Amino acid sequence: MGHIKKSLRRVALIGMVVAALGSIIATAPAQGASKGDGKFHVYGRNVVGPDGNPVVFRGVNKGGLEYSANGYDEEMWNYQRMKSWGANFVRVAVADNFALKTMCSYDRNYIKTIDRIVSIGEQLKMLIMLDDHIATKGLTCGRNGWASNQKMPDARNVEFLKMLGTRYKNRPYVAIDLYNEPHQIGWDTWRKGGVVDGYKAVGMQQLLDTVRGTGFKGVVFATGVDWGNDLRGIADTPLANDTNVIYAAHSYPFWCDRAVGLNEAYRCKGKQYPAFLDTQIAPAINKGRPVMITEFGTPRSNDGEMRSVLQWAEDHHIGYAAWLWCNGKMTDFCLLTPDGKNTPSVSGKPVQDFLFKANGWKSLNGK
Repeated sequence: MGHIKKSLRRVALIGMVVAALGSIIATAPAQGASKGDGKFHVYGRNVVGPDGNPVVFRGVNKGGLEYSANGYDEEMWNYQRMKSWGANFVRVAVADNFALKTMCSYDRNYIKTIDRIVSIGEQLKMLIMLDDHIATKGLTCGRNGWASNQKMPDARNVEFLKMLGTRYKNRPYVAIDLYNEPHQIGWDTWRKGGVVDGYKAVGMQQLLDTVRGTGFKGVVFATGVDWGNDLRGIADTPLANDTNVIYAAHSYPFWCDRAVGLNEAYRCKGKQYPAFLDTQIAPAINKGRPVMITEFGTPRSNDGEMRSVLQWAEDHHIGYAAWLWCNGKMTDFCLLTPDGKNTPSVSGKPVQDFLFKANGWKSLNGK
């Protein structure tokens, strides 16, 4: 989520499964699309689901496994709650330092936890996007000095993505996010890698080629530069071999010509959503690139800051995943209240409302 601290709160018990997968957009699949082959396919700006119908990914982010080998509440009941809101997509933050035997923080049960989440996604018909969230500057130990958001991935990320691609290449309800939030680098480094902050960074093209080299043919996400705030570099020149690739944007109300404090309502160029959505994300959409807002949220008790991004996504016919599925304080970006129940917070209610509407359901207040 950029340089803003991501605090999480533990979520408590029980939720109700609601059967419904994916919202359907009116656009027909491109000619040649496979019908009902059980897999997701990207055609132009659109995604075709396992049943052969167009689908828009709408859902939430699930944190925990990026900083803890055990995560929190990685159980069926919690994902059932997400499903009960109408989510068909969950972005799950994961980290190489717990998964790789070469790392000093390796935990043999970590990949088993990811396996369980993947199985839950399959049972609930929700796409599980495994978000490669952490880089370590190529180090195998010394996590306290890594920080959570390196500017670019490294050789350890390549090793991790190779593991994920190999392990889940035959699991159609798994997608892979190549790297969380590239930042403070140019487009050439984004594509090809290079020396960044004294370590050898790996470019997005090599990461994509690594995943495809394992035989993984599912959906892959590639996040743009500037913490995901800029996709202009792929408008005319997407990655090579980018079949089934979606370009990911992130959106947070922290900046508009200056830093916007948490004690003031966000407004930028007369809008409640960040101006870069119009100036740096829309150009890629207008050029026909498949785009999704894979992170957005607010720490302020202002539902307009959520609704404005949700409406922007719907107006541009793209998907979205809200940050963050947790019970806790509004200042921790939690979509659920601290009561441990399935109760939406101030920022969570707009997400629930839009998910309900996309599924053709009535909201809990009957509207």
